[in-house]
Amino acid sequence: MKWHERYLSLPFKAGGRSMDGADCYGLVYLVLSHRGCAVPVHGGEYSLDVAETSSLLADGIKADCWRRVEIEKPFDVAVFKRGAFPADHVGIVVRPRTMLHTQSGDVAHLENYRTRKWERRLVGFYRHEALS
Repeated sequence: MKWHERYLSLPFKAGGRSMDGADCYGLVYLVLSHRGCAVPVHGGEYSLDVAETSSLLADGIKADCWRRVEIEKPFDVAVFKRGAFPADHVGIVVRPRTMLHTQSGDVAHLENYRTRKWERRLVGFYRHEALS
């Protein structure tokens, strides 16, 4: 079994941080925690307010444990923006061009982040210090 297969079809759950359900950051939290990384949890709070959620995600990726990288590899976090919001969504790199992610109304699944839909929103890739 490939590492990402255990997370496929994990239900979306706002504020979720368990295998019972997770939001996009919760999925990153689960994957990296299972790899032994100490991932910051911003209180587990999730808001339908995009500005508030964006601020929480932006603060999370500014934590000391993350390093921005130019060339992504598995387990790096892909960060996406929407409009003026600097960090609206995250996914975890499975292999180049492919991320594992989830969003409201969906389950965790694989998707190409190099499509127009995602690439124009891509802020960058971040690697947890424990994986550097």
